[in-house]
Amino acid sequence: EERTDKMGLKEDYYIRFSIVKKAIDDFDPMNLLPHAPSDEYDMESAKILAQISTNCTIVDIAIIIVNVFSTSFSENFKVIDCIATAEKI
Repeated sequence: EERTDKMGLKEDYYIRFSIVKKAIDDFDPMNLLPHAPSDEYDMESAKILAQISTNCTIVDIAIIIVNVFSTSFSENFKVIDCIATAEKI
């Protein structure tokens, strides 16, 4: 029974990760895709997913995206530019 719960949690994580990954890859804020490897933003997607909770608003998610990408790439991202991506998540 415990194994099923762990498997369910793992499956749930991968489903949620794939949603975040698709939104972030579509956003492609550094214009790296399709020339970069398909996992180019996977680290950022995982960091974003780890910070999202069920009570996050779209603006909260946009702020998370801004913070993660600003840290990863030393660029200044704006919340307004991340709203459409946050809506997809």
